[in-house]
Amino acid sequence: MHKQLYKYLDRSFVNAAAWAFGLNGIGKMLAFLAQFLLAAWLSTQEYGVYAFVISIVSVLVVLGQLGLSTYVVRFVAYMRATRNWDKLKGSIFIANKLGLISSLIIVCIGELILFFGIIDLDKQLKYSLQIGLLIPPFIVLSRIRDAALRGLKLIASSRISETIVVPGTIILGVVFLKNIINTSPYCALIIHLSAAGFAFSVGSLLLRKSMPVKVIKANRMFDKREVLHVALPLLLAATMQVLSLRIGRLMLGFFMEMSDVGIYNISVQIASITIFALQAVNAIAAPNIAEYYQKGNYRKLKSTVWFASMISTLFSIIFIFVLFLFSEKLLSLFGSDYIAGLIPLWILVAGQFINSIFGLVGLLLTMTGRQNSFFIIMFISLIFNILCNYVLIPVYGMLGAAVSSFIYYIVSNVSMALYVNNKLKLNPTCLNLNIVTWKKEMLNCFGKNRL
Repeated sequence: MHKQLYKYLDRSFVNAAAWAFGLNGIGKMLAFLAQFLLAAWLSTQEYGVYAFVISIVSVLVVLGQLGLSTYVVRFVAYMRATRNWDKLKGSIFIANKLGLISSLIIVCIGELILFFGIIDLDKQLKYSLQIGLLIPPFIVLSRIRDAALRGLKLIASSRISETIVVPGTIILGVVFLKNIINTSPYCALIIHLSAAGFAFSVGSLLLRKSMPVKVIKANRMFDKREVLHVALPLLLAATMQVLSLRIGRLMLGFFMEMSDVGIYNISVQIASITIFALQAVNAIAAPNIAEYYQKGNYRKLKSTVWFASMISTLFSIIFIFVLFLFSEKLLSLFGSDYIAGLIPLWILVAGQFINSIFGLVGLLLTMTGRQNSFFIIMFISLIFNILCNYVLIPVYGMLGAAVSSFIYYIVSNVSMALYVNNKLKLNPTCLNLNIVTWKKEMLNCFGKNRL
């Protein structure tokens, strides 16, 4: 089915993949170092509070985005392909405006709830949440602007602010303050807030400098109804997705101790190394999928999907092997308490391997206008995930959260893969190729006769 697909693969896509891999690799190392320094600086309980608050912030960020990041990638890629500069400029403008308004509303509501004590929380968690609630507006606007850069196929610029600047700033903040002030989750969250604000400034500067002259001179043109019609299903789907990814940590915080949240969060962070390649290829595949689908170029669409899936799968196997050998040593770097997350880590790695194989299915749905189906699948998967966590966490703790995540990855990814195969007539994985065919495809891609 995929024979000779490489010759339909754009050279720019391969070059962008190399940039994305490089920046993502640096970002992963910085993120790991940032979490290591935070875990070493804070006690297990304090780090658990920090991880719990950041999990809540992640959900609020998705709500504040209103699905606009995916909308911007998709429509900027569409408008760039059709040279509709007025609508391209308008889509970026309205997305920033709506994102700012929605995130500020969320901040105000959250702060009022905490101020009037509507939810009964201990002082440390309450004050930590009050600081954490200031973070979403900066991240929302940063992600929208990064999405615009991705839609313009400026992949390197789109990866800098969140992948490099945020963890880099956190590292500098911890190194500078660790010998000056006493440890507390408040300090860690203030550092994270400062990092988010700095990343927002960097992202704004990059977008301003990278914007094509034709877009700058264009007149803004947008349709609010069209934006909301597309963005709202994406908002609901993205909310379901982030909740599913964070629900284990959130429910651990309710049923178990905050120290368990901290230990489990480190296991999640280490397991995410498995999808290093997936995160890199997703960043570059999204605008290409949107453009090729809009133009009806299904050969290039299939070629892009196969190449991205192949890279994601191969690299995940390599990282799984490394983690299998060194997982206990990695956990011990954070302290002896964190070794308790070893078995959950192995289960999470297995789940992320499933994710790496089927990782492009979500993009294929959202970039081809099937956001309603994406939402339905994610909603059902979330309900299933919550039920699993509710049953397993009180009995098995971190192990129950890890098993629930593993089941979620299977249910959501296989469901979306079946839908994509049925509706788009496209295999979102590279699993149907044997070794001989892989060798031929690699030769076609990198040989002298490659187009």
